[in-house]
Amino acid sequence: MGELKGQVGFMAAMLVNTILFSTMSQANGALYTQPKSKCSQRHDDPAPKHECSTRCSRITSSCDNFFIGDSWPKSSFQSSESTCRICHTLAGEKTLVFATAFNTHYRIPEYTASAITRDPDVPEQDRPSSSLWDRVQLGLCGKEVHSAISDKCKGLQTESWGVTRMSDIWKATETRCRLSDPSFDDLQQSYCGDCQGLDSDYSGCGNTYNRGHINPNAINDKDADVQNGTFSMINVAPQDDDFNQCVWQPYECAVGRKADQVYQNAEKAGSNSKTLYMITGTKLGGQTTWMKGRVAIPGYFWKALCYPGDEKAGLRPFGVGFYGRNIDCSTMTSLPLDEFEAWLYDGADEHLFPGSVCAGPVDNWDGLDAHVAEIAHDCRNEHLQESCESSWRDERCSTTLAVELQQLKQAECSRSQDSPAPQHECSTRCSRLTSSCDNFFIGDSWPKSSFQSSESTCRICHTLAGEKTLVFATAFNTHYRIPEYTASAITRDPDVPEQDRPSSSLWDRVQLGLCGKEVHSAISDKCKGLQTESWGVTRMSDIWKASETHCRLSNPSFDDLQQSYCGDCQGLDSDYSGCGNTYNRGHINPNAINDKDADVQNGTFSMINVAPQDDDFNQCVWQPYECAVGRKADQVYQNAEKAGSNSKTLYIITGTKLGGQTTWMKGRVAIPGYFWKALCYPGDEKVGLRPFGVGFYGRNIDCSTMTSLPLDKFEAWLYDGADEHLFPGSVCAGPVDNWEGLDAYVAEIAHDCRNEHLQEDCESSWRDVRCGTSG
Repeated sequence: MGELKGQVGFMAAMLVNTILFSTMSQANGALYTQPKSKCSQRHDDPAPKHECSTRCSRITSSCDNFFIGDSWPKSSFQSSESTCRICHTLAGEKTLVFATAFNTHYRIPEYTASAITRDPDVPEQDRPSSSLWDRVQLGLCGKEVHSAISDKCKGLQTESWGVTRMSDIWKATETRCRLSDPSFDDLQQSYCGDCQGLDSDYSGCGNTYNRGHINPNAINDKDADVQNGTFSMINVAPQDDDFNQCVWQPYECAVGRKADQVYQNAEKAGSNSKTLYMITGTKLGGQTTWMKGRVAIPGYFWKALCYPGDEKAGLRPFGVGFYGRNIDCSTMTSLPLDEFEAWLYDGADEHLFPGSVCAGPVDNWDGLDAHVAEIAHDCRNEHLQESCESSWRDERCSTTLAVELQQLKQAECSRSQDSPAPQHECSTRCSRLTSSCDNFFIGDSWPKSSFQSSESTCRICHTLAGEKTLVFATAFNTHYRIPEYTASAITRDPDVPEQDRPSSSLWDRVQLGLCGKEVHSAISDKCKGLQTESWGVTRMSDIWKASETHCRLSNPSFDDLQQSYCGDCQGLDSDYSGCGNTYNRGHINPNAINDKDADVQNGTFSMINVAPQDDDFNQCVWQPYECAVGRKADQVYQNAEKAGSNSKTLYIITGTKLGGQTTWMKGRVAIPGYFWKALCYPGDEKVGLRPFGVGFYGRNIDCSTMTSLPLDKFEAWLYDGADEHLFPGSVCAGPVDNWEGLDAYVAEIAHDCRNEHLQEDCESSWRDVRCGTSG
């Protein structure tokens, strides 16, 4: 039986590998279409957040009629001033057609809210013209646009206007006022696109990403104004062509039919509860890419429904939510409303319909998926029937789904958050830890990280147990339970011997100062009044050593105390166990570069110095760059020695950066989108040692690549264009030499930097084939 299982496992692996090879070999054939690079690329046009927020403040945001219960529920996006609440209007008209929470940074809606009442006696309208896509949300345009309109069009004031094009301005002024040099189109391109998407962002990408309606056109075809308003760039996000037409569309159709049914049932029951409340939105994926570098491509599209019912008339309230990944050959997941909200909010206790019956237990729309499968053919027009129901698509999507199955092994190690940290309590514990360790920084200490400023950032001068020696600095995030960055000063004297790599058993330690009072009370009670509130990385043997006795912690044991009262503000070794083939314990401050100092090297084996790092990225991509930095530190010391200079230290800051949508190791420890490192050597100009700096980063994914940049350009990437520095108050905050040729140097030394095991894994033809496919 065991032999049979082995054969089955081998055959399954061969099937997936065959599919991978097949997908690669068909890269130019009929079954595989590479997305157009211009339609999915890195962000290169950041929005002026404060200015966008100022413009947004002039737009109407009071439209409670589109919500059931409290208006403007929380979205899945991180709260920021980029969220603009818009009660959607047509040009300068007063009629409100639906509500949009629009994100000016990502230039897509976070969600739209609408109240759908589909009276069968009201005729359906024709689909509006696609020419409406050239409109802009005029209130989100710059003052230059409004000044030009006022000057040329009888003093017309347009700062709070909705979706608008030139003919709307003519209609309002009852004259064809001229906007020339610049034209209205020129004004749109120059002064409207900074805070919203434009039609030109989507043009040429239709075979890859559609203008994906958030509030749909078809379900609103009983109201010409609302339907007209859905053709707006603040009501769309880039939606995968196949997902939009073949997967999402039948579910939209089902919702429309449900709204018809709701109205008809209420009519029969003599009830006025004829309205279906609908919120439709986007959720970012693990790593955000951008349409033409400007408009974020969401990881998911979703929809939630609430029908409040009328119990007196026998109409029971119900709710449901469904979502799908925004990829080719996707599938949909429908859930009862409470379970859907848990997915949307990554386990946080939030509701989409707060203050309504749907914030509590309500009936589910049972059988939704089966209903969609039944009606899908009828919902599609002839063109979609041909495209979506073809054997060609079945073959193409079976290939994609087989590759998806291979990725399901990561499900346990990468999922939504289900164990939030008690932030204020973590901040209180952090306040007891030493945070004064300027020697690890060049210039000002504790520079800003890429994380949003909050009380979750804990500045820790790293120590071993109760010792006083400071080994390096860590800005640790207690909410995400990973370091934002570490800072160290590396001086690699060649006369100091290298230490052996510490034992992996050190991973079972905790940052004791971040543990709850229950731990410290138990230690004090059992270990001669030992005070441990400000201790660093610790295990039981450290406590014995400090108390000079094998004091007993039993019922609960020290391990039990760790699990119960330490993991709320930090990661634990158990969070990583079982995930090593997917995510490693990725050192932030590395072990190898610190092997001249046993204490520092020991301190790197700490759960507040690691983050989940993709196995392949860690071993095959990141490691050779770490090796190159170590050799550079050797060179810095040797050059300074030759020049008779004391400037022998290389300053290093290594950190993480979140991706667009955070997933969590076992629901507890955030998996960063990127790992990065920045170097500053202050030099000694008097003896000819020039200062230099560099930064490099890589996406935390399988088959990743590294990007190295001059320090100023790297900081622009890290801080999303904000004017911040990693080495403020030092020479590296200004122009310094770049480490030229870093990438070529890494390619040259990579083989020598790897041990035999890594050479076999990282330089194999199998990896070349696999990563050629992945890339």
